[in-house]
Amino acid sequence: MKITVLGMGAWGTALAKLLLEDGHELALWDWDQPNLRRVAETGRNEKYLPGFTLGSGFQVVSDAEAAAREGEVMLLATRSSVLREVSSRLPRFRGIVVSVTKGIEFETGLTMSGVLQETLPTGRVVALSGPTLAVEVARGIPTAAVAGSEDVEAARAVQELLHRPTFRVYTSPDILGSNWGALKNVIAIAAGVCGRPGFRRQREGGAGDAGAGRDAALGGGVRGAAGDVQRSERAGGSGGDLFFVAEPQPHAG
Repeated sequence: MKITVLGMGAWGTALAKLLLEDGHELALWDWDQPNLRRVAETGRNEKYLPGFTLGSGFQVVSDAEAAAREGEVMLLATRSSVLREVSSRLPRFRGIVVSVTKGIEFETGLTMSGVLQETLPTGRVVALSGPTLAVEVARGIPTAAVAGSEDVEAARAVQELLHRPTFRVYTSPDILGSNWGALKNVIAIAAGVCGRPGFRRQREGGAGDAGAGRDAALGGGVRGAAGDVQRSERAGGSGGDLFFVAEPQPHAG
């Protein structure tokens, strides 16, 4: 299958690695064209996901619109701040659009999949959500994710595309709930802020519980999380180890 990956940070690179291992043809695009050329020369993205080889079967491109025209599936892994700008260049795309970017658009309050539903009105939008860590996915450490979409068939297609023994993909018709990752870092930062002035752990837990309750309304149960969330808590300032995130309950598809 021909797939276009727009955004070659750590997560875009990890997913590209999985897809190449399964024999798909990839067109890779990123704002950082000098780094993308290095990826083409070395087969590795040492800037964003060092230590891994992508393998063969990909080409790097400078024109995102042209690359999207050739692909059957488009995977968007850009920064949230440029997702609208990038996707607005591709309004006629009619294939499956997979959003793997976390965030809420400041001006509109839309999730990333909500932005794509506006900018790609003929696309079949699917939100892929974790909890996932790019480096662990690249290493083949067992990971689970949810492909959420109102288009059930599109969600199942993404499941079939990415599913493997070490990367288990569930499907859900709840695309909003599948955007939970946009909120988990906010909760972690709040917990960190609570710890900064010396608040007790119960107060950090209260911040986590309050946020998780709102987050769970989008579709989930609550569980402890680690890895990239620790960075968010450190940004909040506590340096501690208590944080909460909500995870959508996956529906096997």
